[in-house]
Order: sequence, then C-alpha cells, then structure tokens
Amino acid sequence: MRSDVFTVIVEPRRRQILDHQRVGPASVNELVDVLGMPQPAVSKHLKVLRDGGLVASRVAAQQRIYSLNHRPLEAVDAFGAAGCFGGSERMPPQGSFEVLASGIFFSVSL
Repeated sequence: MRSDVFTVIVEPRRRQILDHQRVGPASVNELVDVLGMPQPAVSKHLKVLRDGGLVASRVAAQQRIYSLNHRPLEAVDAFGAAGCFGGSERMPPQGSFEVLASGIFFSVSL
C-alpha cells in the first residue's frame, strides 16, 4: 500500500534524504556518510520513501542505488499552487514546491 506523500515527507530525516537526492542517485552507504545517520535508520527511511513512491531503487553490484522520483511531489506542488501554504505571496516559482512541516521549509525544483 502506497503512503500519502504528505505523511512521508513530514519526517525531517526523510526530507534530508530527499534534499540530497536532488544532487543525483546515491547508495545507502553514500547517504549514511553524507547525512551522518546510522545505516539502519537510513535504510528504514528509504523504505518509507520507496513505499511512498518518492524514490526508486536499482541494484548495482551488491548495493542499491536510490534516485528521486519527482512525480509524487507534483501533488505537493499542486497543493501549494492552490494557496494551501498560506497565500500566493509565499508560493515558490512554477515547477518547484515548498513544504512547511514541523517549522522547516523544504524545497525541490521539479
């Protein structure tokens, strides 16, 4: 069962992973190094992100490589475009989204 995109991105560590995924595909070990999180925690968050359709994975040798899937984020973009984040004066440019969750803004260009 696929999780709701808003439920998935509300967790700050998952937003950190997504933010890093904007740079390009990365293995679990690369994300562990960049984010300074334990490997089991990164794997757990990647599973939630994968189940929510926000990242895709492929196998390369003996590791999984994760990449960002922009499509589910379009729902967040549409939600913001409808003025649901507090008014059009705060809206990001077309083709990007901005989420306010737990007091932290997260932006991704689509």
